[in-house]
Amino acid sequence: MKNRYTTPLKNWVAIVIAMSFVVLGFAQQPEKNWLERMQNPDEDFKSLQEDFNRYWEGRTDTKGNGYKVFKRWEYIHQTLVQPDGRLQRPEHVYQEYRRYMRAYEAQSATMRSAGGTWTSLGANTYPANNTGQPTGMGRVNALTFHPTDAATIYAGAANGGFWKTTNDGGTWSNLSNNLPWLGVSSILIHPTVPNTIYIGSGDRDGGDAPGLGVFKSLDGGASWEQINFGMGNVKVGVMLMHPSDPNTIIAATSGGIYKTTTAGSSWTLRSVAGDFRDIRFKPSDPTVLYATRMITPAEFYRSSDAGNTWTQITAGIPTAGIGSRM
Repeated sequence: MKNRYTTPLKNWVAIVIAMSFVVLGFAQQPEKNWLERMQNPDEDFKSLQEDFNRYWEGRTDTKGNGYKVFKRWEYIHQTLVQPDGRLQRPEHVYQEYRRYMRAYEAQSATMRSAGGTWTSLGANTYPANNTGQPTGMGRVNALTFHPTDAATIYAGAANGGFWKTTNDGGTWSNLSNNLPWLGVSSILIHPTVPNTIYIGSGDRDGGDAPGLGVFKSLDGGASWEQINFGMGNVKVGVMLMHPSDPNTIIAATSGGIYKTTTAGSSWTLRSVAGDFRDIRFKPSDPTVLYATRMITPAEFYRSSDAGNTWTQITAGIPTAGIGSRM
């Protein structure tokens, strides 16, 4: 008599094969998955870390596969994990800074020092390193010139703030002392009102600083206003200002391509969501734009309607060995 709980051998074989494909599919997640999950503020750090290590167990690192990008991100963020397993929100430090400043301003003037003299006590000699690079030197993400004064240059550092020189770089002044974060990846100067400055926050390349969207100054950098309505706390890697309409700005960000026609008072997502690292106008025709997305393999996009809609271009674009950046 046949046992009704007995499964025929061929069915067991089919089940085992199906389960093997499920396990194999999980184990062979594409590298782009790490890049996407790293951008998700709700991702559990430990879970992502464990999945990454499980994927790479027994594998060999090769150029452009995202391994080093993840390990750098892991090293930078491992000390920022909150009790619930998630990382600090991008706005965390900014909110704490504003809370502190409100409390500070509320204090009695008698509790503050009217002045003071500070003297550096060192260390003034940097230790040697094994990279061959100058110790203590940071990365510069963006350089922009004043529209009418060639001796005035603005610089944005990966994790070192926003700077200005008026003598061809002989000396520099810091314009980000009243900002609680130091990452700047893009700069725009209004062509006819140069005291109007836009900076894109965050470190687009190494992830050394979180993104809080775009900040705007109307007084040459003495004060700043966060203008990220519609885009949120994203890293803003590159911004373009329309050559004939300064109120129209297009931004390539870690959350997609955003556009404003109101000088930044509000932004609208115009592309697929994703980490876009570069964007350019077609020379002499600002209705055509090109952009690249960081994913594995990297993707190339084109717009023919001034950045309102985007189409991925695949013809002629290699897929093998291209890595995650373009």
